[in-house]
Parts: sequence; C-alpha cells; structure tokens
Amino acid sequence: MVVSPRRIPVPQPSPARPRAALHYLRRRRVVGVALAGALPRPAGGQPDPRRPVRVLFGFTAGSTPDVILRMLAEGMSERLGRPVLVENRPGAVGAIAAEAAARATPDGSTLLLMPHSVLVLPALRRDLPFDPVADFVPVAGMAAAPLLLVADPALGLRNVAEFLALARARGDRLAYGMSGLGASPHLAMALLARTAGIAPTPVAFRGDPEIFTALLSGQIGAAFVLAPTAVALVREGRLTGLGVTSGTRLPALPEVPTMAEAGLPAVTLASWWGLVAPRGTPELTVAHLEAAIRPALAAPGFAARLHATGAEVLDLGPAELGAFIGRERARLLTLFSELGLTPP
Repeated sequence: MVVSPRRIPVPQPSPARPRAALHYLRRRRVVGVALAGALPRPAGGQPDPRRPVRVLFGFTAGSTPDVILRMLAEGMSERLGRPVLVENRPGAVGAIAAEAAARATPDGSTLLLMPHSVLVLPALRRDLPFDPVADFVPVAGMAAAPLLLVADPALGLRNVAEFLALARARGDRLAYGMSGLGASPHLAMALLARTAGIAPTPVAFRGDPEIFTALLSGQIGAAFVLAPTAVALVREGRLTGLGVTSGTRLPALPEVPTMAEAGLPAVTLASWWGLVAPRGTPELTVAHLEAAIRPALAAPGFAARLHATGAEVLDLGPAELGAFIGRERARLLTLFSELGLTPP
C-alpha cells in the first residue's frame, strides 16, 4: 500500500545482526479521597498539599502508557490526598514534555512519565536543550509492554514469514506506521529491516491511535504497535496479529507467536515507562511520591489488568530505577549506533 504522508528515512538493510534490544494530554483531573495519613510526611521539601501533582507525558491520549498512567493516577491521588493531573504534550518523540518537566520547579508538583525514547534523544538531536539523565531524578517505575506486529487483514497475511515475503516483493511500496524516530515502533521495524533484509516505507503518526486509524482504513499495510491497545482489535479480526516482541506469547493472544519463534530473536524488546522528577527535587519529596506510587501499582487488580493485555508492572524504587535507566541508556545508544541512527 502506497501513501503520500511524510516519509522518514530508516537504515538500509544490512547482514549484520544488532544486539537484542530491551528486555525489559488534553488534561484530565483525577481527584481521590484523602488517605494520605498512612504516608510519611516529610518535614522539608513537601509541596503545598492544595496544589495538584502534574504528570507530563509526551505522547497522545488513548495510547498504552496514557491509559496505564491514568489508572495509576487514581491510586496516587487517593494516597496523596491531592489531585493528580495527566497532561499529554505529544511531539518530538517525547522531547516537548521532557523539556517542560526539566524546567519545572523541583518541588514535587511536576513529574515526567519517561519512556525509553527520551533516553535516546541525544542520538537523534545535537541541540537537545536538556540532559535526559542529569536533569531528572528517578522516583519509581510504572510499566513495560511488548509490541505486536499487526497487518491490514485485506493483505491476507497469516504469519511473519508471509509479511517478509510481501515486504521483499513490494520494497518501498509497502508502507508501515511509526510514532516517531526512536520510539519503539520505529526501533522494532528498524531491527526487523536490518535482520530480515526488507525496506518498507515509514509513515509518521503521533501515536498508536492514529496508526490504528491508518491501518483500519487501508492507508498503510502494517505496523509495530504496543500490545495492550492492539489486543482487542486483533481478537475482533479487525487487525491481523503476526508476531509479538516479548520473550513468551501473550496470555491474551496465545495464538500469536513471538518474533523469536518466527526466527527473528533479535526483534525482542519492550517499551517501558518510569516516573521521574526535575533535578533538585528533595529526597524526602521523592520518598513521599514513591510511597504513593508503588502501593498504587501493587493494589489488588492493577497488575492483573495490565497482565491481561500483555503489560507488566515495572516495580522499581528510585535507586533501582536510576540503575535501570543507566543500563538502558547505554544499551540503546549502542543499538542506535549499530543501526546507523545518528544526529543529523
């Protein structure tokens, strides 16, 4: 399928195999009940309890992390006794939201939901006005989720092998959707392209919801999308699920094989999201926020709701999240170098 929207160059196929990648807002107000008495109240660095906590997020409403974050915001609000607002600020692969969060007052009233794509922005932009690591302090993990390779049912594809055969036959006349350079759908297809020797044409969208619209209307032929938001469409037969980038099959879609089972173990990765605060946020404030976030993640039913769609809780405290971010940044930057993704 050929489309005219903005095309973005991706690395040309190469016989080399890259290292396996990651293992693992229109505003809405969420008001909870005051249960903050159970939380430790720091004597210093405590933000005004009358002010809401804003969580900035750099992708569209309705995307997988947006849905999970809004679920989490409800539990956070109950434990903090303060409103928790989710603010979608899409654009520039998360850079717009991240820059706003980096410049916010470090008093605990502003958080950033950091995706992996923010960590690799230095590999894509030489003029980045903030440091994805140095300008933030880790607070707590949130979730991780694999991707699904999905296709327009009109193509009649049944598995990854048939998709690769079609991609080789059509070359750049086969269009696929992606949500920005460095985001997980782009990274997954770049891995697949290099490993399998294909070169489909990327078409940029603002997030999975727009990609689904393009797939369902026949504008593009295929895409890697986050599993949780794609499960229902695959079950209904509106999209064809070809392969999942997790190490094991999804309980929600047991009939869809992993990319490793399809002979492509290099295309094994997950998207992840963690909550960070602006640099300079007091340690006691970070501890207060963590004490609201992690119990909300552990609440009965929360993990079960995520697991049912293929996502998992990323239960990490500040020190653990900081170490995780450091490892992931090093691995991703190495991967981007191997794929030939460098700043213009």
